[in-house]
Amino acid sequence: MKIVNPFKILTRYLTWLAALWLVVAPALAAEAPVPVDGGARNSIESLEHTKLENGKIIFKIGLHQPLQNPPIGFAINNPPRIVLDFPDTANTLGKNTYDVGDTELRNLNIVQSGTRTRLVVNVARMSEYETKVDGNKVLLIISHPEAVKVSPGAPQRFAEPKLGEPKKQSLRNVDFRRGSNGEGRVVVDLSDPNTGIDIRNLGNNLVVDFSNATLVRDQERRLDVVDFGTPVQTVETFTQGNNVRMSIESKGLWEYSAYQADRQFIVDIKKVQADPNKLVPSAKAGYSGEKLSLAFQNQDVRAILQVF
Repeated sequence: MKIVNPFKILTRYLTWLAALWLVVAPALAAEAPVPVDGGARNSIESLEHTKLENGKIIFKIGLHQPLQNPPIGFAINNPPRIVLDFPDTANTLGKNTYDVGDTELRNLNIVQSGTRTRLVVNVARMSEYETKVDGNKVLLIISHPEAVKVSPGAPQRFAEPKLGEPKKQSLRNVDFRRGSNGEGRVVVDLSDPNTGIDIRNLGNNLVVDFSNATLVRDQERRLDVVDFGTPVQTVETFTQGNNVRMSIESKGLWEYSAYQADRQFIVDIKKVQADPNKLVPSAKAGYSGEKLSLAFQNQDVRAILQVF
């Protein structure tokens, strides 16, 4: 009778597992993302730009690993900024500022906080932009401000509605707050960050239209926010056809800034202090032409008028 040594079988088994691991481990290591800086699994490694003949500027943002989708971005109206967020991404460019050398598009700031990097484009005025993924590069295409003609009262667009998409987006919540500087802040929670949004001035009101959107029933209301002590008096949100409209009524002199951060759309309305020099003519401002002296005597009226 042949006696099988169990230790010999165990040794062969462990040897086989070790050989298998030597084959599989390199492949797993190649597929698994390796932290590149401070725990981030991706990094911005290059940044360059090209200006086209039509005035558009294309930024090519090179990454260590390609993205599945374009980064989330939003625009700020005042001051004009375009912002892109890269989560789980480090800045390995070795600098925090990228100069463009264009009078209308000044520079870019690359700011890393923890494992998140934010790219801020400082523009002279509001500009249209779009983002695309091209391999391991993200393309940021900005329309030259001179090519973007915006007439007074024209809507400012935050996201274009997706055509052919049957599903409607919804406004889940509309909230009002008082900011730390006394500004009125309207915060809208969206079901989809790609909801089409138009915003424009209409008299004393600021009108915001959400394209192809619905409104939760209890959010179709008129908020009286006078007691908050901000320029905003009322915020009315209601359904209008296939869209949702928000009308923000304010008093006095005011200005607004609007921006979108992922699924939140925020409008800030702050009071503007009137410049007394613009309302009352300066005492120093006088007649700058040739001085004229008149001695009123018993003269013919026609002769006097000829002096003027």
